[in-house]
Amino acid sequence: MNRYILRYVAGTYWLAKVDQQDTDYTAPVMLNEMGAFLCKYMMEGYEVQELSKMLQNMYGIDTEEAFTDVMQFYNQLTGMITI
Repeated sequence: MNRYILRYVAGTYWLAKVDQQDTDYTAPVMLNEMGAFLCKYMMEGYEVQELSKMLQNMYGIDTEEAFTDVMQFYNQLTGMITI
């Protein structure tokens, strides 16, 4: 994810690809606060298990639910961008 930047613009979080050519354009992806939180830590190199633990601690959910939530987000994100 080192080819992407996370920005907060006009009240919205955006994940944008930085090294683009005209023929290889990828539109920025709008994220909610939780998506931005997860992206920030993914960009810092955190693994799915670490992100799941963070969600567990933040929301008091069980391990399986946290892991499922992180994996769903990751799968949706990789469907929109190239990681």
